[in-house]
Amino acid sequence: MANKKISELSALTSAAADVDADYLPIVDVSEAAAADRNKRMTLTELAKAVVQESAVLLQSGIGAVAETVEDALRRMVFSGQYSSSANFNTAQASLTDTAGVKALRLGTGTNELLEFPTQVANVSFGFAASAATFNGQVDPTWGWAYNPLRANTSEPELSQNIEGHYYDGANRWMESNLDYISSDGLTTARFSAFRVSRTTHLADWVWSGATFNLSAAINSGGFTFTPRSDRSFSMSYPTADIFAFGGSAIQATGNTWAIGPNAAVSGVTGLIMTTGCVYSFTTDSGGVLFQVVNTASASNYVRVNAGAAGGPVVLGAQGGDTTINIGLYSKGTGYIALLSHQGNAEQVRILGTASPTRYITLTGSNGGNPTIGTSAGRLNVSSALTLASLGAFAASDKYLIVDSSGNVHVSALGPAS
Repeated sequence: MANKKISELSALTSAAADVDADYLPIVDVSEAAAADRNKRMTLTELAKAVVQESAVLLQSGIGAVAETVEDALRRMVFSGQYSSSANFNTAQASLTDTAGVKALRLGTGTNELLEFPTQVANVSFGFAASAATFNGQVDPTWGWAYNPLRANTSEPELSQNIEGHYYDGANRWMESNLDYISSDGLTTARFSAFRVSRTTHLADWVWSGATFNLSAAINSGGFTFTPRSDRSFSMSYPTADIFAFGGSAIQATGNTWAIGPNAAVSGVTGLIMTTGCVYSFTTDSGGVLFQVVNTASASNYVRVNAGAAGGPVVLGAQGGDTTINIGLYSKGTGYIALLSHQGNAEQVRILGTASPTRYITLTGSNGGNPTIGTSAGRLNVSSALTLASLGAFAASDKYLIVDSSGNVHVSALGPAS
């Protein structure tokens, strides 16, 4: 057979080639002897060498690592179902947003997943676009997940999803939710959620945990904190614990609680009332049960002491003055009553007199006799009077007599009797 140049040989098309039977001449430079270097290789073996064995692809940039063609192809994402590459290229060219920037379409929006493998076997991070139907409304969803669809049933799933149109049968929402599913699929939890009404455009959000629930109506400014079970709640501030509500605030510093427009107080134990405030204890329907009214530059105050077994409960006066009076008043022409037996038995009633200038005084004694007196004038007893030591006064009795023995008695007769 005469020698021929390669260019003079008949051409073999890719369609006609038998990749497992046709050979290519190969010069194996690893052989020491020139006579041993001429070898043959099938097209299949050549493809394996180029695609699988040789790290011929090298990305640009610092720290880039060379990789085989096979590894590079495995990292390529699925680009969608198109009848031909020409159709795919045409579709990509038509994707132009309002800013004139080309976009890239991946998949058809039907549960295609873009995965990033992890060092844990069969576990990946994934991005996916999907859709579900609620009450007849298609709800497009996009999000990311750890262990999406629980591909590894020994690992839980954590996902963050955006829902484009969730319809609950009454309201239409756009949502973003952070969800958890246990590895066995039996336990689910939603840690946070944000939603906005597609109709009213009002939004709210919630953050939920094992110890508390935190939520807010964003547009109206409402805010709710709900501790779970018997949990306590605290809010930290550099110098004190402060709870702000619009223009008012509550501040706790040590044993001090302050309430009012300006709650920056310290050094006093108790509840602090700022100028102009009235504290009311009310029922759940708004009825006032008890009020405390502020007095400017107050020095004296009321103290209520509980009583030990067998002792009375005491209402008293305290303050900076040495002597402090206590006053009780009624409203309008109302009276003041002293009651016993859980308030069911009235024992004393003090009636009101308009603009009085004289009043009754009651004075105890530390050895003599207690005194009933008046601030001025005489004491008028308007009804029949009975003194235990004298008996009852008769209608004809006019005199209170002290005889020569010092005994006191009543009589219709004068002293001469």
